[in-house]
Amino acid sequence: MIKFLGSSSYVGASKVSTVTDGMMAYTHIAQLNTTLHEPSFTQCYVKIYQENDSRDREDKSILNEIVGYIIGKSLGLPVPSEAGIIMIKGSQLSSPPDWINKDEEIIAWWVKDMYSPSLKQYYDYSKFGNHDILLNKLVKELLASDLTSQIIAFDDLIANIDRNLGNILKTKNGKFILIDHGLCLTRSDWIASDLKPELTYPNRILEFISTNLNLQKKHNIIESKRLLFKQIETAINNLRELLQCFIEENDIYAIENFIRNRYTSDRFEKKVGILV
Repeated sequence: MIKFLGSSSYVGASKVSTVTDGMMAYTHIAQLNTTLHEPSFTQCYVKIYQENDSRDREDKSILNEIVGYIIGKSLGLPVPSEAGIIMIKGSQLSSPPDWINKDEEIIAWWVKDMYSPSLKQYYDYSKFGNHDILLNKLVKELLASDLTSQIIAFDDLIANIDRNLGNILKTKNGKFILIDHGLCLTRSDWIASDLKPELTYPNRILEFISTNLNLQKKHNIIESKRLLFKQIETAINNLRELLQCFIEENDIYAIENFIRNRYTSDRFEKKVGILV
C-alpha cells in the first residue's frame, strides 16, 4: 500500500518547491522515481519532520502518516493514489532549514501530487470581498458531500486532531482527497499510555459545521462510523503487516487497541449531538 524508496529515487526538487502552508514540517515538491524497475518520474510532496529533542518522547509524525494513510485506504477513504517513505541525503536538498544536517541521511514521507487545490486555497478569502458569502458556499459544499460524514467519522476513529481546510483537497469533479495525518493518534509524540480510546478529541470539520447539522446529517455521520467499523479488522491487519517491520510490538498493540475500541462507547454520539 505504501512504497519504500532509497535516496537514488530522489530526482530533485521542483522550481519554487517549498510549501509554506503548514508549519509542522519542511515540505517541498520534488520529482521522485516511484517505480523500481524502470524510470518513472512522479511529482510528489515530500515532508521532512524535525526530530523531537525530548528523551522520553520521540516524534512519531511519519508513523502517524503511515497509520492515517493505510487505515484510510483500507477503509475506502479518498487518499492520494501513491505514498510512502523515502530516504534522502541532506546534501540532495537545495535549501533545507537549519535543523537538517546535510551530512546525514533523512527519512521523509511523500505523497503523489494530486494536482488539486485544498479547500483553503479554493475558498481563498483574500480573493473575495464578501467573506460571509464564501463561508456559506463552503459550508453548503461540505453539507452536500457524502464524503463529509465519512471524513468526520474517520477523523474520530484515528483521533486526527489536525484535519482542516488545508489538508482536504478538492478535485475537478468536486470530490475530496485527504492528506496530512501527522497529528493523528492524538499527537505527534504519543507514547502507548497516551492512546486512550474512551476519550474525546478535537474533530475540526465536525466543529466547523456543527451548527448547520440537522438530525438526518447527524445520523449520517453515526452511520458512516458504523460502516467504517465493519471493515476495521481488515484495515488493522493491513497496518500490522507493515508496522511489524519497524516498531515494537507494544506500540503496535497500543495502536490496534486504540483504533479497535474507538467504537465501544457513546462518546461519539454525544459529540455529534445525537445523545445529550
